[in-house]
Amino acid sequence: MTAHDDFRANFSGLDSPPTKGHLVVPSDDEDLPFVCRALWINGDGVVVAILKDDTDDVALSYNVFAGTYLVGRFRRVLETGTTSTALNAVR
Repeated sequence: MTAHDDFRANFSGLDSPPTKGHLVVPSDDEDLPFVCRALWINGDGVVVAILKDDTDDVALSYNVFAGTYLVGRFRRVLETGTTSTALNAVR
């Protein structure tokens, strides 16, 4: 049986809770399957990522802690430099 969603008719904006997630496999060459609204961090470390509208040579580095969201419209998480583990992209 499908779970009933009392909020199915509500608009989902960027400040709404995420409704979909995807395990991130960091890659220097491949974008995520969707532009996310945040990354859920499961393991402490560094995340090197590219924002939605940035070019390949504009990667930002973030020092992150397990159990937190890294908020941003990310399109790629780079393998090079990323040491944080078990990341999830949410939208």
